[in-house]
Order: sequence, then structure tokens, then C-alpha cells
Amino acid sequence: MLPIPPHSRAVRDVILAAPPGPTPHRFRIRFQDADPAGIVFFARLFDFAHDGYVAFLDAHEVRMAQEIPRGAWIAPLSGAEARFLAPLRFGEDAMAEVVGKQIQGSRVRLFHRVHNPTSVSAVLRTDHVFVSPQSFDRVPLPKAVVTALSRLPDLDVG
Repeated sequence: MLPIPPHSRAVRDVILAAPPGPTPHRFRIRFQDADPAGIVFFARLFDFAHDGYVAFLDAHEVRMAQEIPRGAWIAPLSGAEARFLAPLRFGEDAMAEVVGKQIQGSRVRLFHRVHNPTSVSAVLRTDHVFVSPQSFDRVPLPKAVVTALSRLPDLDVG
């Protein structure tokens, strides 16, 4: 099992210092993403990170709309963490990117950044485990996923 990295400036700094993600996902903050003050609701950060992850996979020939019906594997979350750094506001252009990874067997930890127009707004960590959708037994990472993830640096965050 991948150890959970400590909540620290060091983890944040490693994610911030990672090179740009190979396939940034650009979007606009929608009305339903924000609270009454016009600031993005915290939980939406995970939607943005997930959209960036799916866009990353798609750009690297892993088409989730085709993979899920095949029924060979799924990769549900087993853990997640996000840290807000600056506000995201309704109507702003934004970007989500996957910037690094850690892989151990059937487990994958991804590191994400979400940007507002002028700065990084949040850093996130998502932990996934690859399993059979029928039995939920762990399965090896599919070759296409391994190939896609090879385009991301391995980040050492503890």
C-alpha cells in the first residue's frame, strides 16, 4: 500500500514544482461550481481533477467511454486530498492538470494542480486501485494505462 503523504508544505511544494502536465484540461468555472459568494465549492476540486485525469487518459489513447463497457477493469478512488491555495471564481477560465504519479502494483497515486487565470488555486492527490468490476479483486494496470502514465514524472512526496 502506498503510504499517505503527510500534510505539509513539502508535499505542496513538490506538486507545485512539478513540470507542467502533458495534457492540460481547460474549462470555465460554471455557476453550479460556486457557492453563493461566487467561490468554487471545495468538493468541486475533485471533479476538476477527475476531468483532467480522464482528458489525460483520452489524449494518451485510453478511452474511458470504451474501456468501461469492456468490463476488464475500473480504477475507483481509495483516497484523496486537496489543498486550496487561491480562489477560483464563477466565470473564470481555469485549468486542471495531472503532474505526477506514484505506482505500486495495482495502486496509482496521481498528483494534480488546478489553476485560476493567474496562479495555482489548488493541489490535489488522488489514490486509485485497479480492480475487476465484477469481483473487485485487484488487477494489474492495463498496458495502455502504464504507457499513458509513463508520460508523467514519478514524484517523491514521502
